[in-house]
Formats: sequence, C-alpha cells, structure tokens
Amino acid sequence: MIMKEIPPKYHMHFKDWLNENEYVVIRDALLHEIPKLFIHRTENKKDALSIQKYGFNLKKFGRTGKKTRQFSLCQFDPKGVYAIDINSPNDELNSYDSRPYVIFTANISKALLIEEKTFVNAKLCLSKYFNFNTGGKLTNMLLKRGYQAVIRPDSEQIILDPKIITIIKIGNV
Repeated sequence: MIMKEIPPKYHMHFKDWLNENEYVVIRDALLHEIPKLFIHRTENKKDALSIQKYGFNLKKFGRTGKKTRQFSLCQFDPKGVYAIDINSPNDELNSYDSRPYVIFTANISKALLIEEKTFVNAKLCLSKYFNFNTGGKLTNMLLKRGYQAVIRPDSEQIILDPKIITIIKIGNV
C-alpha cells in the first residue's frame, strides 16, 4: 500500500482529506444511496436463531474471522453488522441459498460511503489517518461523528449501530 495518500494528521481537516483523496472516494452518502433492506449470512442455525431472539451482538464481532484464520484481514474493519443490500445485483446473494441468514431493515439517517478507485483498503486508510490500530476504535469515531453505517457500493454494507435494525425474518434454519 502506498502511504503517501494519507496526509499528516494536523495538516488537513478530516472533511478536506475525504474530498481530496484521489485513491479512495469517501464521503457522506446521499439518502438515495443508502440501502434499506439487508441480508446477513450466519455461521450456523444456532446463530441465526440467537439473532432472531436477542438481536445482533457486536461483542461477538470477529468470531468467524478468528475461526477461519482471517482475523488479520479484519483488524481495521469497523465493528458492526456486515450485510448485503438485498436489492443489489451482487452475485454473492446466490451464496445465501444454502446457509442460515437474517433479513432485516435498518433505519439509517447518516452513512459514510466508501468506494475504492484502486486496490487501496479505505478502512486501513481511515484507521491510519486517525492513528487507530483497531476497527473498534474506528467504529467509535464514526459513531461519535453521527455515522450509523458504512456504505460500500457492490460490496458488503456495515451497520455500525445495531439499535437501528429491525429483523424481518430468518431463513435456512
């Protein structure tokens, strides 16, 4: 990763950096860009039933990544509920046919939109800019700035605040 695209912390305000970053588009999402209906795949039937009964538990965030030994890939991922826009033409929706899943709505009023122009990890850029070494700290900063979700076109969406989620149904249980 080329680190030149990340300005020194005190040379530029965050909003200015968001607007001027040439490798990654990071901006406030427009209301029409924010999905409303989502699908979240779970590891097993027990997890889907637990989510249906108790809601999403962010204390369990990263558990699947640790199981599959991909946790280092998730180090800078914001802590949240990862899901796909159910109205997306994304081919990933086909993979939901066999595993348990949860369909939900999220009442998102403010979201950060991240679109990578090159193979630059935008979440890593944000973490480095704010000098955070974990996704949890990045999540806290985003929540303090009023963001409830991170919208990533053609990719998974990240709901940062599980309190805005209403579960519609679970499937394949």
